[in-house]
Formats: sequence, structure tokens, C-alpha cells
Amino acid sequence: MPLSLLHGLGMNLDRISIYCFAACYTLAFVLELGELLRPGRPLRWLRRALAAAGLVAHTAYIASNAMPLQGGHSVVMLLSLILAVYYLSGTFHYQRTAWGLFVLPVILLLVALARWQPQSLAPIVPPPEQGQQIWVWLHLVFLLFGQVGLCVAFMASLMYLVKWSQLRRKSVLGASVPMPNLERLETIHRRAVNLAFPLFTCGLLIGFLLMLQTGSMRWSDSKLVTAGLLWIVFALLMLVRYLLHVRGRWVALLTILAFGFLLAALVLPWFWPSAHPTAGGVP
Repeated sequence: MPLSLLHGLGMNLDRISIYCFAACYTLAFVLELGELLRPGRPLRWLRRALAAAGLVAHTAYIASNAMPLQGGHSVVMLLSLILAVYYLSGTFHYQRTAWGLFVLPVILLLVALARWQPQSLAPIVPPPEQGQQIWVWLHLVFLLFGQVGLCVAFMASLMYLVKWSQLRRKSVLGASVPMPNLERLETIHRRAVNLAFPLFTCGLLIGFLLMLQTGSMRWSDSKLVTAGLLWIVFALLMLVRYLLHVRGRWVALLTILAFGFLLAALVLPWFWPSAHPTAGGVP
């Protein structure tokens, strides 16, 4: 939403904080839990309204405080914003499932990480004379949407494990926590990783070439190490899935492990200094 439009609606962007949209997403999660006890349209539309209000505040916050992209704070904010859009669309597409119970905690976790992540003062996009702007933006966009795909695959994996456990134990929770069937979750996971892995690989490759050109990072840099480990786990996931033709729980567990490395890539630079502009650490 353009800044001028938000100002025209009487919104003071400087007063919007992370707590505004975090509260909206938290209340939407509470309503998701409430729908397990008393399903109905009023609660469904109320959580949609809360998610929409959170999206407006979230977008306004990014427009006012985190753009142009400066450091990992704004990158994680954008990642959580895209997932929030995904959640709101899912309230219409997955009306009869408890999809939000798995999506909203991931969004809130990312918002919390962005809240506590140091904001780097070094802009990600280099000066025009360096002639690298387009490649830096491609690097960021590819990695960002690769991370989105991994988050979606992670949430589908969690649901898969819960659904599999319910079916195995014939749990009565299956009726109170409605979820897509295993085949549908498998399809969601497959589409997500098929999109995420090539995007993430392209983003890392561009970043690697930029690093060689600028010489701004060491091989032992925490961002480089964690990103490399994440790619290895991601590649292992694809190998297990498509070459070894493994399905089900093992693929879900590998996806959860890959998501853990994604969180490590976001958090570790707080403690292990990095020269990367999105690290928020001290070179």
C-alpha cells in the first residue's frame, strides 16, 4: 500500500510498532484455538478481519521503518509479511482445516526474531557506481522467496507428522483438529520445495559470486557457514525425495531440520560476528 494512501487514510506511520500487528496475529491465533471448541462463521470472519488489520499495520511498518532494505531486520519482516498474506488467503482456501494453528506461530516467531534482531546501518544495495544493484536485488529476492517456500514446506511437514500420528493412534483429536489429508499435505510440501530449492540455490550462487568480486566476507563468516549448511540439508532433502524416492515422515523430519538451520542463519550472527549486511552483527 503506497505511503500517500496510508497518510490519506489518516494513519500516522511513525506510531505503528511491531506490537500492533503482532497483537492482531496473536488474537487471530487465539480465535483459531477458539474455533476448535465452537466452530462458526462469526469467529472465522473475525480472525480474517484481525489478519487483514495486521497486514495493513505490518505493511505500514515496513514502509515506514524498514525500507529501503537495511539489514536482516527488514528481510525477516518481509518474510513474515509474505507468510501473513499466505495465512489470510489460506483462511479462504483452507476454510475447513486448522491451517492457521501452524502458520501463525511461524509468523509470530519471525516477528519476534525481527523485533530482537539488531538493525544494520549498512544498506544492502551498493552505490550505483559499483554496478551491482541488480545482482544484489536478485540475490535478496531469490533467497527471500526460497525461505518462504521452506517455511511453507516446514508447516506442511508439521501438519503431516501430526496427521500421521493421529491416524496411527486413531486419536480422537482428528475430529477436533481438522487438517488436510496426507496426500494433500504431500502435494503442498512437494510444490513448496520444488519452488524453494532452485530459488535458494540461485540466490546463494549470486551471493557467492558477489562475495568473490567484492572480497567483503571471509570463508568463516557466520552467514556463509549457516547458509552453506542450510543448502546442504536442503540438497539432502531433495536427494532423499527424488533419487531415493523416500516419502512421508523422513522427508518431513528433514524439512524441519532445514527450517532449524534457517533459524540458525537468522540468529547465529547475533553471537558470531558477520560482515554480511543482513547479519545485524559486527564485522
